[in-house]
Amino acid sequence: MGVTDDGQAEVAELIRNDGSGLRVSAINIGEDDTAFDSSQTSLLSEADFEGGLTTTRNANTMTIEATFENVPDSGGSVTILEAGMVSQDDPTDDGQASKVAADVQVSRQVVPQVNLLENDRLDVTFELDVQNVTN
Repeated sequence: MGVTDDGQAEVAELIRNDGSGLRVSAINIGEDDTAFDSSQTSLLSEADFEGGLTTTRNANTMTIEATFENVPDSGGSVTILEAGMVSQDDPTDDGQASKVAADVQVSRQVVPQVNLLENDRLDVTFELDVQNVTN
């Protein structure tokens, strides 16, 4: 998983603000397998978004999980090739869009191909492990 430039700034801001900034509360999935670049500010072809999620913490690891159902909702199929974590402007918003200007795409990961049909379910879990880094 790659952390975006905006995501790195978001983490630094959360630490600087003593936790009073945005918080990671959403996962999105998409259909583009372009290699990760830290300047990306969103998924490249978002297919679905689950917001208003709860995170858990175990020692230095933060976990966030989402369940995607009925993607696509109008029949046919969709091929999932990317997923990401989003820090929402309003972490209680469980809406289905990550287009809010204040939302931050914290990370983006190209994933192995997953083909979804109308009634399929996809569970996505991200675990973010924070570790000491010395320069």
